[in-house]
Amino acid sequence: MIVTHSPSGEIASVYFDPVAVDLQGLLEVNGTLFLNVPPTPVYDGTFDSDGKPNIQEYISASADHDLHYIHEGAVTSRPTLDLPEDIQTTVGSEIALTGIPASPGDPCMILIDENVYHVEDANLTLDADMPAEYSILIEKFPYQRKTIKVTVNGTA
Repeated sequence: MIVTHSPSGEIASVYFDPVAVDLQGLLEVNGTLFLNVPPTPVYDGTFDSDGKPNIQEYISASADHDLHYIHEGAVTSRPTLDLPEDIQTTVGSEIALTGIPASPGDPCMILIDENVYHVEDANLTLDADMPAEYSILIEKFPYQRKTIKVTVNGTA
């Protein structure tokens, strides 16, 4: 498997085994960053006449743009955000999200329904001013995307 990626490790494309013989050379000529991940042999527990383990099969590695990135030369799981899946609140309350991976000069993209915000603070406070359901998408590489469903009910 060959995985092309950006300098920050974001996966651009994945070519699964068997990979075309000329692909690696083409990527090198074009200056494309890539990682060649060979398949892993699975041994059957027996040995050949030379005493080498017999290989039963090869298992290809996996890489998924949404779940992995290239870190220190290896396909690595992207970290997850420690934020709730669902928030229930009532009209007139504040919704506080803490631990957002953002700082001044290094913003985090937040999509609330169809509105995009670039937040530069690790804390976000929203006013729940009317009953509705909202979807908050938080995106900041290398973290996995996080969607939070917010339900604002009428007064308690």
